[in-house]
Formats: sequence, structure tokens, C-alpha cells
Amino acid sequence: MNCKEVSELLPVVLDGELRPEERPSIESHLNECATCRNELELHSMAKRIVQLRLQRVPAPPELTARLFDSVQKESEMRHASFSWRNVMPFHLTWKPVAAFGVVLVALAMVYLLPSSKPRHAHTYPYDADIIHQTFNNFDKLVAGTLMPQISSNDYFDVQQFFAQKASFKVEVIKMNPCKLKGGMFSKYNNAQVAHLVYDNGGQPIYVYQVNLRDILDENPLMLPCDVKEELLQTGWYIRSHSTDCTMILRLVDSTVCCAVADLPKEELLSYLNDF
Repeated sequence: MNCKEVSELLPVVLDGELRPEERPSIESHLNECATCRNELELHSMAKRIVQLRLQRVPAPPELTARLFDSVQKESEMRHASFSWRNVMPFHLTWKPVAAFGVVLVALAMVYLLPSSKPRHAHTYPYDADIIHQTFNNFDKLVAGTLMPQISSNDYFDVQQFFAQKASFKVEVIKMNPCKLKGGMFSKYNNAQVAHLVYDNGGQPIYVYQVNLRDILDENPLMLPCDVKEELLQTGWYIRSHSTDCTMILRLVDSTVCCAVADLPKEELLSYLNDF
């Protein structure tokens, strides 16, 4: 099998629905191809994230008791008015069965509903502000709609990928113990943008990078004046969206790096201090 064929079957591999006759060739390819192995890990990470977000919520005991009590009363009423006439096919009634079905559906809906507490609520506009872009892209990554163009944990390979596309130096950061998963390249208003993805024990860390000159004159990209001033003076800027979601800007030579993750600021900062 080639990479394209294996890539199309990776979701099937993760779901455990691979046909027995396909397994040997796919396993052989994955053993030899680092790119496809990394893509498989990315799919696996995305699946784990979705599973974490869709946590089961148990039905309240009061609701369960009330629903089953209703079914029990309906059943007792039917037994009290029992007659042979009631069991004839053309007089069959399905009220108890229907009621029980409603109970099962209600319990299933309550049990499977996602948690009412969202992961976080980024509502930033899609504009030239690189803080907004970083948070919005992170949400896309978590949702599985933003995927690396190069899937590799080899820092040299990823650096070469950006060297062929970007005219500014992209900092392929080593954030131990996080694992590099790959990168993407894009443009916004003709400004070059580099994207890096890391895996922190199943949780993604996203790093957005641009050239400093593209934000100095607020064209084609921008930063709020107070953020830009602090970044130029100290080389750092930290924003905690919530207790569990942090974005950190760091200026490395002429490259602005914006990292965001569902992590406390102290933990994310410890990873970025390594470079």
C-alpha cells in the first residue's frame, strides 16, 4: 500500500474496523513510514480530545426514579383492567411499551449529553489581530479542522519544510517533554504565517509564528498597542483566557511566537523557557 491508501484507512484503523486481509500490509507500511505513523498519532490525539470533550453526564436519581415510577403506575393500571379482550391482536395497546421507550430515550439523552461546562469560549473575530488568529486556529486544531501539512516529529524535516516556504526564520521549538507533531504554512493578507503542533500527553499545544515586521506598522497583521509595547520591551506577553487556557507570546530575534494550550500559564511557560 502507498501513503495515500494508508491515509484514507487510518480512521478505520483507529476504530478497530480494519479487515483482516488489509491488516498485514498496513502494519508493514506503518512500520516503515514515519510520516504515516505521525498522521496516525494525530488522528488518535484528535479522537482522544473529542472523547474528553464528550463526557457522560449521569441522569439525576430523582429523574430516574420519577420516570420508572410513572412506567410502573401505567403498568399496574393496565393489569387492573385486564381482560381477555385486551390481549386480542386488534385491541393490543402499546402505551406501556411506548412509555418505557420514552424512558429509555430520555435516559440515553441525559446520559450522553456533553458537559454543560464548555472547554472554553473563544469568541474572537476573524481579523488581522494575531492574538485572535492564534486562539481561533487553536479551536480549529482541537475541533480537527486544522491539520498539519507535514506530519513529522523530526525537527530537521519540519525546519526544512518551512525553509522552503517562509522568507523569515521559523523557530521549530523543542518543548520537552512535549512531542513535535508537524506544521503548516499559510498566508494572511500576504503575510507569511507558520503553524506548529505539539502533543502534550494527548493535549495539543499550538504555536503561531510571524515576522515581527508584519505587525510593527499594523499592516498586514496587528497587535494591540499595549501588547506590542510589552512584547518589544520584555520579549514576553502572557494572557490567560481562563484558569486552564493560556496564550504566551515570545519574541525570538525577529520572529513573534504565539503559543496556546489548555494549560495553566506556569506549565506552558516552563515549556517555552527551553528555547
